[in-house]
Amino acid sequence: MTDDLDRLLSAAADGELSEHDRLHLAVLLRDDPAARDRYAEYMLLDALLRWEKPAAPAAEPAPRRHVLRVAGWAVAAGLLVGVGAVTLLAIPGREVLAKPDVVDDLADWNLAIADAPTAADRGARFGEQARPLSDALARADLSADDRRLAVALFENARALSAGDHPLVVAELLDEMSGRLLDWAAAHPDAKRAAAGERHYLRFVEGSMGHVHKVLAGPPDEGKKKQAAKVAERVAERAEARAAKKEAARGEKKVGK
Repeated sequence: MTDDLDRLLSAAADGELSEHDRLHLAVLLRDDPAARDRYAEYMLLDALLRWEKPAAPAAEPAPRRHVLRVAGWAVAAGLLVGVGAVTLLAIPGREVLAKPDVVDDLADWNLAIADAPTAADRGARFGEQARPLSDALARADLSADDRRLAVALFENARALSAGDHPLVVAELLDEMSGRLLDWAAAHPDAKRAAAGERHYLRFVEGSMGHVHKVLAGPPDEGKKKQAAKVAERVAERAEARAAKKEAARGEKKVGK
């Protein structure tokens, strides 16, 4: 299966998948969490390579990307996870095509995956958008902070697609809601800050929905306690947010 998956990934990266291979890859991604992880890592790394690689001279056709095979995959994946994500945050874009709203698209994608009724559906929703969103992320004209959040959202989508219990989904959405809130609070653009606040509220709603599934589900005291802790974190974060907003309103009144 590894050789077949590598072949499909290479063809996908080159935009040369036949209809048969496209359907075959979709089935693999739907049914195999390990294949989804491999796909996400490949596409992020491919985006990084396309971003870093200068245009080849006209007399020298660009070599095809058939280098990521079994022997080199561990190194490539390690580079992506350990160093590549940081590099992706810092490299200036060359051909800027996508807009900063790729962050919004990634947030919507996370929630769509989390809302899927089954693990297979989560995998399918991840697989459907992983390539186009990795492309958009590679081309987007983003600040360092926006790119850092976008990469985190992409990785969170992959984790959500592999989530096998409502508690896992609740925890992932809760953690990301905190990052979205921090991003919104620090953003210099008021419109983007407001968008971050809206995403924060949607992620909180999604997280609490899965918390309620755990609490209403089969008796498992350990998981129910963990779900209650998620709910506590949500409440604490909401209280802190409300206090900051109240303090800001007080400062505005004093300034007038």
